[in-house]
Amino acid sequence: MCMTKKSTDKKLLIKISVVVVFGLLLFDAIIIWALMQ
Repeated sequence: MCMTKKSTDKKLLIKISVVVVFGLLLFDAIIIWALMQ
């Protein structure tokens, strides 16, 4: 693999931020659902 460390870090950062955003959305959805009960 002829990948530079910088581009790998960027891909990893993007992946992490996507996971964090989805996690927060899921967390919000669970809280809202719990409050509706």
